[in-house]
Amino acid sequence: MQNASKVNLHFSDWKNKSIVRSGRFKESPDELFDENLTDYPDNLLPFIGHPAYEALDDRIKSRIGSFAWIAWNKRVVDTEELIIGPALACLIANKTDITLKGIPKMAIRQAIVDEYFHSHMHDIAVGITIENRSLSQEDVEQLDKPALLYRRYQEVASDLPEQWQKDIALLVWCVIGELSIYEFLTFVSKDETVQPASRSLVGLHERDEAVHASLIQAVMEDNYQYLSEEQKSCFEACLPYGLSAFSAVDWVIWQDVLRISGVKDSEQIIKDVINDSSISNTIPLNRSFVRIKRFCENVGISTEDIF
Repeated sequence: MQNASKVNLHFSDWKNKSIVRSGRFKESPDELFDENLTDYPDNLLPFIGHPAYEALDDRIKSRIGSFAWIAWNKRVVDTEELIIGPALACLIANKTDITLKGIPKMAIRQAIVDEYFHSHMHDIAVGITIENRSLSQEDVEQLDKPALLYRRYQEVASDLPEQWQKDIALLVWCVIGELSIYEFLTFVSKDETVQPASRSLVGLHERDEAVHASLIQAVMEDNYQYLSEEQKSCFEACLPYGLSAFSAVDWVIWQDVLRISGVKDSEQIIKDVINDSSISNTIPLNRSFVRIKRFCENVGISTEDIF
């Protein structure tokens, strides 16, 4: 009953609280672009301290920050458009043994509307950076690889022979994405060294995702029991792969960021960083993983070999 109340509340509040309906988002943010502020938090650059990086001039370092910010936004958009949107569409189309009706189905449809609007918001953020940093579209378009989390989904899906298995895997990725994206967004929104317009936009996105996490968790906790035993087994088997996909550092994209920024030693820098045991290969989504573990426990999934 508690989960049903949450879903009803999210559904009724959507017209007033969602960013797409509330009018809080502005195509041209009031916040000024400060050329002296970074586009991406320095503490999130994995090669800070590497001699070759530290030797770069300020212009190249600025470009690295700009392209890192663009790649970060692309990861968010890929999560929304390649994972969450399609998975939620699959859910309301009853592609699994979960059959959504009434308010839960309408609430999920509201979330789909939100997700695609979030992509538009991040397009605005990227556009502001491109214009104010005078970046060439040709350089920007070189960041064309899908995010690692989607590439990993494709790898897992390619090994699954049945379409229903691919749908379940996508649902796993969706649950992990919706229960972790809020924390991922805070890495930028809480950093006062980053452009104020960017922080403001990400902060708005955060508000929606706090609601989405609660909504998706409630809907899945109420309906996981209706999955067949085969579907549950597939869901549980895919969980470790999904958790790894969302938390792994995408070294391929980081090398692209360095290369596009004009760093000649990009390949060697990334090799050195990967082999440096003091640098983590994972994104610290600790709070999110606690929440995902709680979800698993609530629906009867053993977490002993997963977390």
